[in-house]
Parts: sequence; C-alpha cells; structure tokens
Amino acid sequence: MSLQAVGGEGGPAERDPDLVSMLESDEDSIRISALGTVAGLHESSYLPHIVACLYHPNPEVRSKAAIAMRGVKDTIIADIALLALVTEKDPDVIFDLILIFLYRPKKEAVDELLTYLDYPDYRVRSAAVDVLGALGGVFARYDIIKPLLPLLDDARPSVVMVTLRSLVHVAESLLDRQLLEQIVTSTLKLDNNPNRMVADLAVTVRRQIRESLSMLGKD
Repeated sequence: MSLQAVGGEGGPAERDPDLVSMLESDEDSIRISALGTVAGLHESSYLPHIVACLYHPNPEVRSKAAIAMRGVKDTIIADIALLALVTEKDPDVIFDLILIFLYRPKKEAVDELLTYLDYPDYRVRSAAVDVLGALGGVFARYDIIKPLLPLLDDARPSVVMVTLRSLVHVAESLLDRQLLEQIVTSTLKLDNNPNRMVADLAVTVRRQIRESLSMLGKD
C-alpha cells in the first residue's frame, strides 16, 4: 500500500520531522523505536508512515507497525489490517494484526478470522478466537459458534479457555435454544480435563448458558 493511498487526518506540518525521519530510516532498530513512540501518540497524521512500515521486509518492524495502528482513531484502520493479513506470513505479525479488530471492530473481519482457527501457531488461534468472540457479539454473527466448538479440544489449555470465554460472550445475546444446548453439551467433556482451570471455567460457562436457557422458556 502506498503512502498516497492512506492520507491520515493530520497534514505534514503536524508531524514531528525528526520522528518522520526515524520512521523512514534505513536502520530497522530506529524504525522500531520510532514506531514505539508513535504508538503512544495515537495520532492519525503518522498513519502513512505506519502503513509503509507494515510492509517492511523485517517482521519486527511490521509487528511494531501493527501495534502502533491500534491506537490510531481512523475508520480505515480495520481495512488496512484486513489487506495486510492477506499477504502476511509471520505468525507474530499476524497475531498483532488480528488484535487490531478488538480496537477497531469490523464485520467483514469475521470471515477472515475464521480461517485462522486451525493456524499452527497457538497464539494466532487464541487471538482469532478471542476477537471472534468479541465481534460475534457485536455483529450478532452466531454462525461462528459451530466453528469455535472444535477449539474446545485444542491441545493448548489457554486456547480452550479463551474459546470458552468467547462462546459465553456470544451466547449472551443468542436466542437459539438448539445452539445454546449444543454449547452446553460440548463443554461437558471438559469436566475431567487435567487442567483444573479449564474444568472450572467449563462449569462456570455451562451455568451461565443454562441461565440463558431458563430465560428462554420452554418450546
């Protein structure tokens, strides 16, 4: 993506020329330092330079650019993140790009994030599940529930726990009795999970969903 494609709300006069010079430096360490500074400013005037760094050859630079984007209050941020995900291969950068949607929710991101539920890196799977739980509730995307259920068998306890939290979050506004009962049934197997935190959370989630079921009344 070119600098011209992303204007940012602030003009060149509003940017610190020294910081801009650092963002355009040939030294990766200087760019990374500058991106750390920009991340704390939350100013869209630096967005063109952040986007340029988002396509830098060094994944550490790209990761810092993704983190810097989270604080920028511009409606185009989610679109930029979606475009970057299409070509990004580094799991650390993908992780940071996915988390952008927690700060800048976008309905169109749901379908893209579903493709990361079986990603080899567990941190990416966990981030995708976490964000899907948030977006599913915001945009009433209850179709994400069935794709999330297999993650209850994930080898990583942290992924299982974030899946449980995401399911209960989406279930808060769900009125489909069959889907709610399917979630309850799917969590039963976790009662004997060797990880006590997983087992306890499954019980808590099941209790919350059963409360939702009781409020729906009988069919």
